[in-house]
Amino acid sequence: MTTIPRNLVAFLLLTLMAAVLFCGCSTGAALQNDVESLFDDKYVSTVKQGYLQMAPNRAIGEAFGNFFGNPKWRSFESTDHQRVVEFTGQCTWDNKPADCKMQFVFKDETEFETGAVSINGTDLNVLQTAVIMAKIMGTGSSGGAAETADTSTSVHPDTSQPSGASNQAEPAANPPAPVAVPPGESAAPPVPDFSHWIEDSRTGVYLWNPEPAEGESIVWSGGFVTDGNIRYAEGSGVVTWYRNGEVIQIDEGGFSHGRHHGHFSHKFPSGRIIYSNWDHGREIE
Repeated sequence: MTTIPRNLVAFLLLTLMAAVLFCGCSTGAALQNDVESLFDDKYVSTVKQGYLQMAPNRAIGEAFGNFFGNPKWRSFESTDHQRVVEFTGQCTWDNKPADCKMQFVFKDETEFETGAVSINGTDLNVLQTAVIMAKIMGTGSSGGAAETADTSTSVHPDTSQPSGASNQAEPAANPPAPVAVPPGESAAPPVPDFSHWIEDSRTGVYLWNPEPAEGESIVWSGGFVTDGNIRYAEGSGVVTWYRNGEVIQIDEGGFSHGRHHGHFSHKFPSGRIIYSNWDHGREIE
């Protein structure tokens, strides 16, 4: 009896989930796409009027305009001198609004290939990209682009694995495509190790949490800065800490990129108040 490696099984499950979790939200986007086409440069026009081998009778621009909300196209010459057309649009991922980015890399003036693809800043590998492209182009086996995603048995696509899967869920032969970077811009920073960050589930803002405890949650009242599609607490504000739904501490002060920075007061349910000073997440005397 042939044994299938657990990491391959996990990878195939995650790839199938990508097809289920991904759907479009194209209200009003097709008209916007037609209007913006009047101002496209020749490379954007080439991609939008082109087609993929999986759907030779459907133009890429039409398919993307019908599938995504707020579709945007641009072209640039990357830092390694490749001509790249980049698409961004809004869709639904795991029943939540999501931002999608796709790149098409030109081999010459008329021929191009699919490059990097990401959802909410997380790069997809080659097989996941193929599954999602099939769904956008209307060739996926699970139906058309406007179908409702069934997430009743799904897990979060960015961080979870099926039970029993090894830590290496993807075969090494299918890494994400490299991201082309325009001149004057830098590549997005890597997603942080979330084991030491805590998220305000209402706003999606993250704060540094060097000693995480079970049952903790927060409410952040303040601003944020976005870095690589991740929101970090920024500036003065108040963070209320809960454990199992009960308030355990209220911190008031400044944050820099999600970390304590400056003078803080820490209030406790007993009425006790202590004060501290911080330098980018490091407490100082």
